[in-house]
Amino acid sequence: DIPLLRYSIMINSIDWVALTKLDVLSGLRKIPICVEYDVDGKTIRIASPNVKMLEKATPIYSYLDGWPDLGREEWRKITLRGWDALPENARTYVETIENLVGKPIKLVSVGAAARMEVVK
Repeated sequence: DIPLLRYSIMINSIDWVALTKLDVLSGLRKIPICVEYDVDGKTIRIASPNVKMLEKATPIYSYLDGWPDLGREEWRKITLRGWDALPENARTYVETIENLVGKPIKLVSVGAAARMEVVK
């Protein structure tokens, strides 16, 4: 949810983002990203804490191509090899989020175990 992430970045003065659970998106043919909201015909790029507005919001999605379903051992090997070892569409997904929010994603988790992360 990019509008909520933009809001969080704004109110918390965040310099960079850690993206978690990238591995759970494996195997999806298309991955939706909510890039904006439509509220009463108006495009909203940054979410508001106004619950009534959020209740009326219709998400506007962009879709990215997914990547193959990878097993735990494949993800572990990727963590050892680094950023370039991620599937190309996974890297595109991360880079798309970076571009949409204007902040770098420096850490990507790819599993529940400790150190199952890729540093960018």
